[in-house]
Amino acid sequence: METYKTIAEAREHAKIKGISTHILEIEPGMIGINPYLCTKCNAEIMRKALKHNPMPEIKRVIGVAVNLEKEAYDAQQAMKGLTLEGQREELKDAEYNSYSEENLPGSKAWQIHNKAAITLKTFDAEHPETIAALTVKKEATRKEDLKDINIWNL
Repeated sequence: METYKTIAEAREHAKIKGISTHILEIEPGMIGINPYLCTKCNAEIMRKALKHNPMPEIKRVIGVAVNLEKEAYDAQQAMKGLTLEGQREELKDAEYNSYSEENLPGSKAWQIHNKAAITLKTFDAEHPETIAALTVKKEATRKEDLKDINIWNL
C-alpha cells in the first residue's frame, strides 16, 4: 500500500497509474504511513472494508480529499462549453444512442430512450432560439456545400 505526503503526489501517482478514482485522507496508524491514499473506492466503502478487515496502517478514513472521477467529468463538461447548443447536442446524442429496434415497448431500454426523447423535446420547447440558431447554421452549411458541387462533374 502506497501512501503520499501531499495531494499533489497522490494526484501524480493516480495520473500515472490511471486506475484510481479517489484520493482519500486517512489517519495513519503507523509511523511511515502518509495521510493520502489513492483508491478505486469512495470513503464510505473504505470505512466498511476497514470495519470488516482492520488494517494497522490505517486508524480511520477522514474523508475524500479528491474525487478524481468527478474532476474528470467536470473537465469534460467544461471542454464542451455547455452552451445551449452544446447541451442540445448532448441530449440529441443521448436520444440517438439509446435507440435500438430490439427495445421492446415497456422494457427498461425502451423507457430510457423515451425519457431521452421527451427530455430533448422539452429542451427544444424551452429554447426555441437555440433551434432557430442551429437551423440558420445548418442552412448556411448546406448552401456552402451546394456551392462546392459542380453539377457537370456528376
